[in-house]
This record gives sequence, C-alpha cells and structure tokens, in this order.
Amino acid sequence: MEKDGFSIMKLRPPQEVRGFSLEELDLRGRYGVNVLAIRRPKQRFEYADSSTRINADDEIIVSGDSHLLEYFANRP
Repeated sequence: MEKDGFSIMKLRPPQEVRGFSLEELDLRGRYGVNVLAIRRPKQRFEYADSSTRINADDEIIVSGDSHLLEYFANRP
C-alpha cells in the first residue's frame, strides 16, 4: 500500500535483524522504517514494541518512505 511516498509492507525479516529486539536494532534510525506488527508462526499479528524480538520465521509489517522500505526489504 502506498500513498504520497509512504508505504506499508508485509515481509520476512532480513537476516541481519533476526534474533534482536526492536530496541537493539533501532530500525527507524538505521533504515527509516518502523515495525508496526509481528506475526509468529501459527499466530495472529500483534503490535510490536521495543522489547519485541524478531525471529527468522516471523512476518513483520513495516511502514515508512517507499524507497527506504524497498531498500530494507531487499536486504539479505
């Protein structure tokens, strides 16, 4: 979903963020993206907070500038 250069995207987390909390990662500062929600396998999406730890098998919903989201989503 995109409007005026702002997007919301659902994706698998890039390898470099797996195993860390959102506070440790500072994704807003490093990439300009915000993690809004996270879904663990076989669970519903839940709101993310600073203590949320991202795992390899999670799905995340992120928001931010469209170009920055694309860059983040294409990280290995």
